[in-house]
Amino acid sequence: MTTTTSSRSGLLTGLFLLLRSVASSPVPASSVSGPVVSIQQSPNSNSNHAITASFLTDDNLPAGCTNTSLHGFQWTVSDFCYSSSLTYTTPSHRINGATVRFNLTSNALPELNVYCDAYSSFRYWKSSQSVEVRQTWECDDLEGPANMAIFSANGTSTAQTPNCTFEEHQTPPAEWKNGDTYYWNVQACTLPEFSFAPSELQVFA
Repeated sequence: MTTTTSSRSGLLTGLFLLLRSVASSPVPASSVSGPVVSIQQSPNSNSNHAITASFLTDDNLPAGCTNTSLHGFQWTVSDFCYSSSLTYTTPSHRINGATVRFNLTSNALPELNVYCDAYSSFRYWKSSQSVEVRQTWECDDLEGPANMAIFSANGTSTAQTPNCTFEEHQTPPAEWKNGDTYYWNVQACTLPEFSFAPSELQVFA
């Protein structure tokens, strides 16, 4: 993904975390609802602790990047466009291609807009008109010396309803000659803006 604007939330404080020495494997943390949450050892090689805390509720944790990431995090996809083309330069020579692009934002870092194209960390399932996203982001509104949490999440949206157009042109076989395009078609689809939550979330600190 290509980040067009980068910013960290860093104004609010307050997440109480219980620390203890553990092995390097993730330690599961219970969650009342929402995505599966696992707490993982910090990727910092100098750290020998992993977070095994119970999370505070929305009422006790001040609003901000960390709170939103832990409670009710969701992505929003906007300006989604899919296009595909099929061209026969001759009756037997076929060329086809497709592109996907959209903007991705989240309610944890609403000021961060990520432009996604065919080379980004996502999958677009044309058969179900759904999008799978994998993203890592940082929140720096924790208390204490280690005031940053790193979140990594992935999830797939529900099926969306596309609005598509389709154009094609066929050169009559009797009129076709070398150098002309024998046949082509272009399909373009857009999706309305939609939001979805991750199915898996990991937290590093």
